[in-house]
Amino acid sequence: MIRLIHTADWHLGHAQYGLEQRMLDNAAAAAWACQQAAAAGCPLLISGDIFHGREPGPRAFRQAVHCLSIVKRAGLPALAIAGNHDRGWRSRTSWLHVLADMGLIQLLDITIANGKVLWDGAIAEALDFRVVGIPYLGGSLPNLLPSLRTYLLGLAPRPTILMLHTDIAGIVPGFTATLTAADLEPLASSVSYVALGHLHVPFLLPDADHVYLGNPGALEAQSVAEGNDAGFVLDVILRDGETEVTSIPYENRRRYMNLHIEADGLSMGQIVLAVEHEVDRGLDGRALAKEPIVNVYLSGRLAFDAAELDIEAIRKAVTRRPVLHCLIKDNTTPKDAETDAHDESLSRQDLEHAILSQRMAGNERFPDPERWAYTGLELRALVRSDTEEQALGLIRETADETGAA
Repeated sequence: MIRLIHTADWHLGHAQYGLEQRMLDNAAAAAWACQQAAAAGCPLLISGDIFHGREPGPRAFRQAVHCLSIVKRAGLPALAIAGNHDRGWRSRTSWLHVLADMGLIQLLDITIANGKVLWDGAIAEALDFRVVGIPYLGGSLPNLLPSLRTYLLGLAPRPTILMLHTDIAGIVPGFTATLTAADLEPLASSVSYVALGHLHVPFLLPDADHVYLGNPGALEAQSVAEGNDAGFVLDVILRDGETEVTSIPYENRRRYMNLHIEADGLSMGQIVLAVEHEVDRGLDGRALAKEPIVNVYLSGRLAFDAAELDIEAIRKAVTRRPVLHCLIKDNTTPKDAETDAHDESLSRQDLEHAILSQRMAGNERFPDPERWAYTGLELRALVRSDTEEQALGLIRETADETGAA
């Protein structure tokens, strides 16, 4: 029997919304993952994005050292690959190499010389199994798979785990993925389990009873879009030619509370009361492990002048209760705005977003103009509430996620 703990996407150093506590949340989750491997007495697989950026900074690096030392003190190996966030740039050297030099991880990577793929650095041979690791390659990965298949067929047969940092089609709606599950099927005769990272949602394919591809997802949500489902590590057992995977939930994940307030016909005071009511309804009777992050979405047509919309009063209605952070998104329509007869649902934010997107389109500084347009609107709300550090954090987060310089 071969047993491993599979994790990915720690994103150490990510101070979401510019909040130090969110950096600590990621570190606590990574330490928990390492404790799972130590408790199970088995190797740890980290399928990319240990760090949130190529330059994680001394604090995030120390957090990585602390977490990985848990595994090392237990006398167990930790095998890792680089993700899109923490891979080396140009020289290819990264802070992951420093962790490897310290003996905290075995970093698996390919080398390409004279157009030929060299696999020696991508292979880790254990007593009774092997691990093959390929770092994030983006759209180049599909072109590498035939070479990988040929290489694996030339090796002595033994249980093999393949580590990849890539996306799989059909997991995230509307997301254009690099691979399909079918693209990896030709490797099935040589690979017992594909240990994925990159997508922050957990999944097992084809299904939980017969797993070939496993993705644990991010332990801590890195954006509100990732929702409130628990993060996981995957407990992987290879036995008698079969792969068994058990999902172990991280129960200490910080939650998001999303409040949708319809402002039609309400006075400013009534909007505040509505927010207070929704916050109380969301918190009362719930034993949350951590103070939640609250997002307030305002919509509908205002019954008063837009200048009288008091964002700070709404924020105070939220923060009177124990919450970590409050972000308010104003999607309301001014009371005197003309409504397009062909699209009565079009809000002020929709119009502003369309204009910003059009102006950013074609500008290489904004690789994803629609995403940057939303960020611009969020920045306006942050600037209004005088939260400069959070605004800077939001800019950094969008730049990281869209690959902007």
